[in-house]
Amino acid sequence: MTVTIGSFIALLLLLLAWRNWKATARDAVRDTIIDLRDEWRNYYVDNNFDMRDGCYADMRDLLNGMLRYTKRMRMIGYFYFAVKIDKAVVENFQNRQQTILANVEPQIADKAKLIRRKASEAILAYMAATSLGFISAVVLMTIYLLPSKIINWLKSGVKSVFALRTETLGCAVMCPA
Repeated sequence: MTVTIGSFIALLLLLLAWRNWKATARDAVRDTIIDLRDEWRNYYVDNNFDMRDGCYADMRDLLNGMLRYTKRMRMIGYFYFAVKIDKAVVENFQNRQQTILANVEPQIADKAKLIRRKASEAILAYMAATSLGFISAVVLMTIYLLPSKIINWLKSGVKSVFALRTETLGCAVMCPA
């Protein structure tokens, strides 16, 4: 009886800690995105670039979209989006991004790519860190259930999903599904 009560209390404490961890992780990634948005604005102001060039507003909208949807972002949702999204939608999004970057100075385009990459990495790390169910299932499967060939296949699949594709992540935030 004492073990059952102790296990129940430990489970409740674990759930409470998990809830607080998720909120803390969400706040941290939002702070990172806000810092990147401020860095983007300061870059334009410090270099006297024209904020009406299309690139500034596009990046600002992307970062604001990441801020807006952070709470709803889940790794499983990203996997579903990455697999099920019409490739033409991603291509259109990517072409629009490339067109915008082609119409600005190279140093602005480089800075935009850097900020987009940093933001995508932050969001991807947040989604991975807060997807306890997904991480637990993968760990249990790899440790206990799968033979080595399947483990190698799974590792290559996970590597391809975790390969950062900023256009897919950006499209997940900005494109209607």
